[in-house]
Amino acid sequence: MQGYGLLPDVETYAVVLDGLCNNQQLSAAVELLRELEARKLELDVVIYSIIIEGFCKAGEIQSAKDLFCGVSSKGLQPDVRTYNIMIGELCHHGLIIEAEKLLSEMGGKGCSPNGCTYNTII
Repeated sequence: MQGYGLLPDVETYAVVLDGLCNNQQLSAAVELLRELEARKLELDVVIYSIIIEGFCKAGEIQSAKDLFCGVSSKGLQPDVRTYNIMIGELCHHGLIIEAEKLLSEMGGKGCSPNGCTYNTII
């Protein structure tokens, strides 16, 4: 792509990161994320959600929680999809109180739960 004078944008990197995560190449995904951060690209919450979901699918709940908590420090606000990913994984691991805490936090941060959120909690 760059050989043709085209620079990848955030959406392009989102596709690459999603592919890496879906193929259980989390270390490569995290390495690419760090590279993008170092290049000061304006990353969005979708980028972080992809990797959070990758950690969740791999059963790396602590890594997912750490990255989720770090999203705010990047000047971003988790969206309903990001919350749903975390709430679903917390419930999957039996961490219901933590999931309920995130549900309560959503409203306070201006992110309204949706049907998927409530179905996950139920």
